[in-house]
Amino acid sequence: GTNEVPALAAESPARPVALGRSAAFRRILGRAEVGAAVGALLIWVVFAIAYWDVAPWWMLAAPAALHVVAILGFLWLAWAYPRDPEARSNEAWRWLYITCAGLTGIAYGGGGALLFHLPHPEPRILVAACLALTAALAPGRIYEPRSYVAFAGINLSLLAVAAFLSDDKMSLA
Repeated sequence: GTNEVPALAAESPARPVALGRSAAFRRILGRAEVGAAVGALLIWVVFAIAYWDVAPWWMLAAPAALHVVAILGFLWLAWAYPRDPEARSNEAWRWLYITCAGLTGIAYGGGGALLFHLPHPEPRILVAACLALTAALAPGRIYEPRSYVAFAGINLSLLAVAAFLSDDKMSLA
């Protein structure tokens, strides 16, 4: 009569490390973040409503398409990692995640920069507020700071360059 569970007694020393990696990536690639990433596509609907008669279709479609590619990357990571976490090193999985976050930053910041140069200044405040909000609320900022720096840094840098290059004095505020 021992109270020891046989499966736990048979664990190898490498097993806790794998469990630690798995737990970290499950947080990073969790359902809430994937849901937030898919929900983030709604930003393009908001921008389309704000710029309905002003922006050419490609100014919204091109960055939105890049954003969809990044979301598909996040979804692939959320699917691939749990199935075989040992397929890549811990650092390789992280860099794939950071790449997806960087692509999202390029999509947001690039889209914002394109829209910022359109003649009507009123929607610029909406664009700047939406992009600042996405940077402030990015789910990856807690679990993977490097991905947050890639996303928010690229996103807000592109938006800042567009604001500095615009002729609108309000954009510089």
